[in-house]
Amino acid sequence: QLKVAADRAHNLSRARELIRQAAAEGAELMVLPEAFTGTYGVEHFAQNAEKLHEVESGSAMMREAAEEHGVYVMGGVVEDASPIVPGSWPRTTKETLFNTIPAFGPDGTLVARYRKVHLSRVKAGPDATAEATVFQPGDHAATFEVNGLKVGMCCCFDLRFKHLSQFYEEDACDILAYPSAFLHSTGQHHWELLLRSRAVDHQVYSLGSNHAMNPAAAETPGETVMYGQSLIADPWGTVLDACPLEGEGFAIADLSKEFIGDVRERIPLRTDAREVTAAP
Repeated sequence: QLKVAADRAHNLSRARELIRQAAAEGAELMVLPEAFTGTYGVEHFAQNAEKLHEVESGSAMMREAAEEHGVYVMGGVVEDASPIVPGSWPRTTKETLFNTIPAFGPDGTLVARYRKVHLSRVKAGPDATAEATVFQPGDHAATFEVNGLKVGMCCCFDLRFKHLSQFYEEDACDILAYPSAFLHSTGQHHWELLLRSRAVDHQVYSLGSNHAMNPAAAETPGETVMYGQSLIADPWGTVLDACPLEGEGFAIADLSKEFIGDVRERIPLRTDAREVTAAP
């Protein structure tokens, strides 16, 4: 969980330090928040854009940290997918920006890339999001494996679309990971509920990594108050660890393939599901 600021270098430094601390405690999969390199918002996304792997970018930091500590690292960046044309100026437009989650393995290789499918469109209290005015949506799911556990990659607003998590269930995923920038206005009602629901519905672990709550943003034009409370929920719906609303840190837990199997055996949803049709 990061207290994301406008200063990219500061955000990358803090993320790198939290990865170091978590690795020292034995963590093998690190999940950073959505768009963690700069202030969240349609006014800020273009200036936060990066080419994957470019110097001093969020993706480069994740790659370097993954290799340095021998772990898996995933997190959200604003990806500029415009073509590089020698001799021309960079061309960043709505048509070339994606809300992207790259994942890097222990040797620093890109093991998966997920472009957010469901772009946030929310009106709640003082908050409004309209990511589709800036980003193109992704079209594909993405997965990778960590020590025998298959990870389904999602992002924030995807929590509300059960057909995506159902796809990952049918693809035999054990973990659903949700890097997020979840608003306080909705998070206080839905964040924990949705993460625990996805874990119970699909009998998986759900991981939600969020921006730390930032109350001062309410008084700053163009900024949004986030909810915090990054957490890990198990297939029984138990929250194994969680961060407070405010402040930086990380939730950490041991994830067990055996426990997943035990829950699925005790409540055999996959074998007992039946098709339903309309009454004649």
